[in-house]
Amino acid sequence: YNIGWTITADGEDILSGGAPFVGEIGTCSVAGCTDTVACNYDVTATDDDGSCTYAGECNDCDGIAYDDDGDGVGNCEEVLGCTDPTAFNYQDIATEEDGSCIAVVEGCTDPLAGNYDAANVPNTDDGSCEYGPWNVDATDCNMTVLLPSDLIVAIEGAGVTEAWIGVVDSDGYVCGAELWTSGTTTSIAIWGAEAGEAYGYEAGENITWIVSTDEGDINGSATYSFGNEFYGCNALSGITELDFISTYTQNIELGEGWGIWSTYIDPADDDMSVVFADIVENLTIVKDENGSVYWPMFGLNSIGTLTDGKGYQAKMMEDDVLVLEGNLVPSDLELELGEGWGIMGFLHPEENGYSAADMMAPVVDDLTILKDENGSVYWPMFGLNSIGNMMPDKGYQVKMMNTVTFSYPSGGRFGFTEFATVEKPVYYKTARNTGNNMTIGLPTTAWEVMPAI
Repeated sequence: YNIGWTITADGEDILSGGAPFVGEIGTCSVAGCTDTVACNYDVTATDDDGSCTYAGECNDCDGIAYDDDGDGVGNCEEVLGCTDPTAFNYQDIATEEDGSCIAVVEGCTDPLAGNYDAANVPNTDDGSCEYGPWNVDATDCNMTVLLPSDLIVAIEGAGVTEAWIGVVDSDGYVCGAELWTSGTTTSIAIWGAEAGEAYGYEAGENITWIVSTDEGDINGSATYSFGNEFYGCNALSGITELDFISTYTQNIELGEGWGIWSTYIDPADDDMSVVFADIVENLTIVKDENGSVYWPMFGLNSIGTLTDGKGYQAKMMEDDVLVLEGNLVPSDLELELGEGWGIMGFLHPEENGYSAADMMAPVVDDLTILKDENGSVYWPMFGLNSIGNMMPDKGYQVKMMNTVTFSYPSGGRFGFTEFATVEKPVYYKTARNTGNNMTIGLPTTAWEVMPAI
């Protein structure tokens, strides 16, 4: 007999045949992970079902962190940084040294301190900052002046190797300070004035140096190797010498007859009778711009005391030298020049003086004429400067169109070369000085035939 059969599922014949039967019923594939590098690789799986899992960047198939250096911290958990507890930048959270450690350098880290060294700034403040005898405030801008290792500093003529050096503005504020030590290069920051504030140096203001001593502050003068002697925001200067003297001396030569003199010295006793005490026997009279006098013959002193920045007429019986001792009057002292005639002094101690055109440049629009004791003039209307340089022991008659406040600029800043400098006469005797004179201008348009010189 032949046996036949049929297998049915859900009403559908899926297989039929007879005996004997050799074959497969249904599908015999096994689903699973077929990737041999996967953590869950199934050797029995015939069809990959996307279930493969793999070891991560940080952990293996068992979830254990990779630790290449064997320090017990997984690779992905390492924190790079400085692991040296003695280093300036030690990080207590760092687990892996990256070579970034910086050695501790102790010192003063405050830029306002006198012993702050901008060229060798430490990274750890050790409490050594020294602020010196003055309070110095920082503003929005400063000027830097180099104090080289070979700087020569003298106090009352004696060299020193260490000193607190400062600068003071025209209002008396100390606007910079530095503890200077011989053999060490450093610098001093000079702070400028902010808008509307009195503290700080103004642009173009002369730098006044001071030194602290047990007897108080002493003014000094500097010799510059480069840069300017006046303040400029972000400007750079350098000095080679600082000479601090508590008492300055000025020798003023007074010729026989009339002359006009002035001084840059502020004597301890500024009474006019004391000022002239040593040469009073050769003095006839001293007059100021208002007609007040010191007239020793009659014991009259209606002038009273010296006024800083003023000039005076003097009549001498013989040539003599007036010697004054005292403090320096700041060369940029504010002076009031009244409308009309007056007598002004010259405050720059520079031996050779400075050009009258340069010195009067700040008020040239209000200046009619400037005259010296010999009748020479600076007459800006005609571009004439027969005075040449204003000198430190001389006074000058001045006529102003308006009342103005004036300060002498630093020497040689402007250089108004358009003014003609006229030499003194060489063909005729010099006229005798009578104490007053008249000035006659000779413009080029006045000549029918221009004389050749």
